[in-house]
Order: sequence, then structure tokens, then C-alpha cells
Amino acid sequence: MKKSILIPMLLSIVIVILNSCATTPKIQYKKLTEFGIAYNAEAKQTKEGISIELAPLDMTKEYKEAKYKQEFIVIYKPLFSETYQKAKKEIIVDYFYQLTPFEVTIVNNTDHILRMRDSRVAFIDPDSDEPLMALDTGEILGDYEVLPAYQNLIDFLTNKYPNTGDLIESGTEKALKKITKKLKFVNGFNREIMPGMRMKGIIVFPIDPVDAGEGKISFIDMVSKTDSAGNPIEKVRFDYRVKPNIRYFQYNNATDTEWKEINEKEYEAGQVKP
Repeated sequence: MKKSILIPMLLSIVIVILNSCATTPKIQYKKLTEFGIAYNAEAKQTKEGISIELAPLDMTKEYKEAKYKQEFIVIYKPLFSETYQKAKKEIIVDYFYQLTPFEVTIVNNTDHILRMRDSRVAFIDPDSDEPLMALDTGEILGDYEVLPAYQNLIDFLTNKYPNTGDLIESGTEKALKKITKKLKFVNGFNREIMPGMRMKGIIVFPIDPVDAGEGKISFIDMVSKTDSAGNPIEKVRFDYRVKPNIRYFQYNNATDTEWKEINEKEYEAGQVKP
């Protein structure tokens, strides 16, 4: 009789503990450093019929797009299993890890085709004599290691699925290739904007905003006028002052479906352990 009473009591205790754990809210915090337009700097400029508008790429929205969700073949051992299995796992790829991306809109109101191959897009650090050129599709496809995401993703998969082996590297290259081909780099060699038309895309610099200071993004040698044969005879330059900005986020497991942006004081308060 005592045994029959004891078992239900133990089960009840276990259920209470499990329910308590499941309903206990767990709040997570994170901060994101990104480049933004400096205070009092113009985000949109127009010179000699060419207009360029620059804005930080909002990663909280960007990574919701389907192209960043990539399938990887991994080998793992399921819970309570003695054998390894091969399976497909969907992972959101942090493509812009330790990079600085911007969204760009270029409007061509000149009377000629605006060829981006005639110009250069660079990040200029006032403390350096060497500008950093924006990456383009061909450069990335030629060497994936120019993306910090390449090694970061390999390290993540290796730690999580250590028995996957060579499939990790090949899977990483395949995923980055797919994403790169779907991104629209405005500074690509073959990018052209017809008269009266516009182009919207991105530029990406090989610089980590966490380690960078203030600088400027420059569109150099944009052809504003050509001769009758189509040869450039006048060029203009666009400079945008930028600086690192820090954004703060909070996620409550009990109530939230996505990260919510908060202010610095809320973030700092969340770092204080009770």
C-alpha cells in the first residue's frame, strides 16, 4: 500500500519540477556593433546627375530572408542512441560575420550608362594610408576565406558535429556560394545603370566594426559625363562619414518570438546578476 502511494507522489514531484523549469522565464541579452552614418552627415547626396543613398544593412531584418537558411549534411549521435546518423540540418548562416555591410541606392539621371567598373568603392580610415576596397562577387567566389564567416562556420559545425569530417568544409563552401550568388553587390564588375534608372544593392567591407573607429565610405571616380564616343571626361566623388554604433537587444524565452531592441540602460541592468 505504501509503495502504491509513494510512486504517484514521486511522479507528482517530478511533474511539478518540470513544469516549474518550463515556465521559468529566461531572459537573454546581446549587443550588436554596426557602422552608421555619422551625426550631421548626409545619407543621400546628388552630384552632376548621380544620386547615392547609403544606409546600414539592418541585420535583424536581413537574416530573416530565406537565402541565409542553408542545409548542411552532418553526422551525429541522437540522444539515447549508440549509432551515428547522417542528417540534414538547417542553419542560419551569419554571412556578414566581422564584416561591414551597407545598403546602397544609386540613381542615374545622366544621359549615359553608369558603369560601376569605372569607379571604386572604398572605406577610408583616417589612421591608415591604405583604403579598404569593397568586396565583390568574383573575389568572394574565388576565395571564400576572404569572408570571416567561412572559418567561423567551420568552427561552429566542427564543435557541434565533430564526426562530420570533410562534409563540413564542402558544405560551408556550398552554402556561402549560394548566398553570394543571391546577393546584389552594386560594385560588381558588370554592374551597369541605364540613364533614368536606379540600382539598389549592397556594399561589403572587410572590416569588423567592433575594432574600427570613425572613417568614411567613398565612391571614387563616378563618371558624370562622357564624350560622343562614350569615354569618361568628367568624374565626381561621394564621401560619407560613418561611425560605429552599438545596438542592444533582449529575448525572453517565455514571451518573445524574436529579439527586441532595448536601450543601453536596460541592457546594463540585465547584466547585473541577482
